[in-house]
Amino acid sequence: MNHILLVGNGPNYFSGNCSWENAVRATAKRLRLSNQTEQLIGEPLPLVYETLVSRYPAQERETKAELAQQMHALRPNEVHAELMRLGWPTVLTTNYDYNLELSSGQHFRAQNLASESTYSVFRRRRSPMCSVWHIHGELDGPRTMLLGLHQYAGYVQKLRQYFTTKSNGSPFVFGGRDWERDDNRHSWADLFLRDHVHIVGFGFDYAETGLWWLLSYKQRLRHLKKKGVLVGSTTFYHLGNWRRDRRLQMMEALGVNVRLIGLKSWPPTQDDWRAVVRQLKAVAQ
Repeated sequence: MNHILLVGNGPNYFSGNCSWENAVRATAKRLRLSNQTEQLIGEPLPLVYETLVSRYPAQERETKAELAQQMHALRPNEVHAELMRLGWPTVLTTNYDYNLELSSGQHFRAQNLASESTYSVFRRRRSPMCSVWHIHGELDGPRTMLLGLHQYAGYVQKLRQYFTTKSNGSPFVFGGRDWERDDNRHSWADLFLRDHVHIVGFGFDYAETGLWWLLSYKQRLRHLKKKGVLVGSTTFYHLGNWRRDRRLQMMEALGVNVRLIGLKSWPPTQDDWRAVVRQLKAVAQ
């Protein structure tokens, strides 16, 4: 088992206005539905996105391409760089952009383990030192950008099939000798189950159905105690002062270790993020 990092959108807030809400607003503006959409902001955003593109499905491809073009303007910042300086060999990210890779000064290239046009189960970029898996899609493949409920549902379906079908299924669950070392076909989800995962900068909204499903599946495997299948731990670093959050309680019920990092004010500052990095450094020692 290794220690791996899962990075959400948090670090990007130091690079510009890149929230989920603004992605939905940009989609609404392009489809001329801003007035109808604004009153829905605050509801689960994949569902809000679906209320837009379900009216104009033929325009979704162009809409995602336009969003990707806008997001290319985001630049890396010191938080990205500090996370990458940790030197962990495997990084998962829900971000579509390449700020983590760019901040490292390393040369990354696409090295996917299977061909995908819509989902991102096998999508990764590698340097000699590190693999970054864009688990929610990436800017160079706008169709892969995970935004709407329709795509979220399909993603869960693909993951479940991967872990329950032996033919071309998970080498972690069904057994595959040296599957990672020999660079054989495997997914980021295999690593999520097997390794000790440290989650930072990610809100873990209930709309994140794929990751909630994986948390529950990891807990099932932990208690099934299937021969040869040993799962790692999951640690969630919560930047905030309030622990009585039902969402955090739900995560703990699914076997997640929640670490609270108190804040003097909201939103978190770069100094708050340095506290996260210090905790991650202690893990690696």
